[in-house]
This record gives sequence, C-alpha cells and structure tokens, in this order.
Amino acid sequence: TAVALTAARVTELQVEELDVLERVQLLPSAVELVAAQVREREDRAVYLRGSSAQQRVAACLCELVRLVGRTSGPHRGRVERGVLTQQEMAQYIGCARDAVNKALASFVRSGWIELSADHITLVDVPALRLLAGRGTTLGRPHVSPRPSAGPDLRDVVRRATRARRGDFAAS
Repeated sequence: TAVALTAARVTELQVEELDVLERVQLLPSAVELVAAQVREREDRAVYLRGSSAQQRVAACLCELVRLVGRTSGPHRGRVERGVLTQQEMAQYIGCARDAVNKALASFVRSGWIELSADHITLVDVPALRLLAGRGTTLGRPHVSPRPSAGPDLRDVVRRATRARRGDFAAS
C-alpha cells in the first residue's frame, strides 16, 4: 500500500512486460534520475552548511506548505502541527530543537507565522522565502519534474506519520 502526499501519476508494470530492448531504452532515463538526485543532495548540503537555523526553519516551513499544507493565496499557507514535530524538523534541517523553537518564536514576533494548538499559519510566505534565500525548496528554486533528493521531506513526513501510528513495517 502506498499513500501519495501530493498529486502523482502511477503506472504498474510487470517485469515480464519489459523485454531486454525496453530495459536498455530505460537506462539513460535511470542514469539521468540518479544524476539529478546526486545534484540535489549536493545542493541541499551546500545550503545547509551555509545557512542559519532561522533560514533553514523558514525554508522547511515553505517546503511543508508546498508539499502537504494548504494555501490561501500567494502569501498565506497552513500546515497541520502533527505533520512534523519540532524535533523531527530539527533533525531534517540539521540543527537543535531549541533553535527551531527560537526561530518559530522569532517568526511569531515578526508577524510572519501564527501558532495554534493544531496548525501553523504562514501569514507572510514571501518574507519567509526571502529569509530562506531561495524559492520553495531547500537550497534552490523549485523546478519540476526533478526527483527529490534524500532525505526528502515527503519521506520524513511519511516516516514520522507511520511512527506515530505504530506502523513500522511500512518503513
């Protein structure tokens, strides 16, 4: 069983359906996908090394809204609080949990986000993007359809959700 967090096109193929010629034709695409993943991992590593905790938290919030949140116009977004804990966000962006907490408090004081018990509202997405220093994905402007690099935020959210449900077999 699989759950898509965003729109997806899925095709099921049986191994028998592919002959040797088709596999050879798929090889360049497979190499291109692997190369794109390597590029994205390097881009993300460079971004994480060269950015502050506040920049990383801002980037992560923008990415969460894009992947699993709801938007209300170009300037506002909303993410359910249960998607990622502060600890999980800290692990994903490579900083301490208290740095995430301080960044969120700073964003509230700046009027960029509002916190409630069940969700985070991004009040000023452009300000968060500007602080993050990029478009909508960690480290570089969002371009589609490049594959996600790991750890992909969608994978982090899926694992966290399964762990909270106790569904460890699906990992």
